[in-house]
Amino acid sequence: MMPRRIVDRIAQGISLGRVEEIAEGFMESAIDGFPDWFAGQKRTLTTDWLAARNGAAPATEARKHG
Repeated sequence: MMPRRIVDRIAQGISLGRVEEIAEGFMESAIDGFPDWFAGQKRTLTTDWLAARNGAAPATEARKHG
């Protein structure tokens, strides 16, 4: 039998490693998918700002960030 403290440390190490793997995979997917997502956006904050500055109401479709 191993002391509980050692078992807990091993389990914590395994869990932390797995969480890091999941987070890394998520970030890679998000970064890889960003260009396609961005290309599908129709509005930008800049176009909304310019429209508001010129007295026009912003468009109703989703905003494009950037």
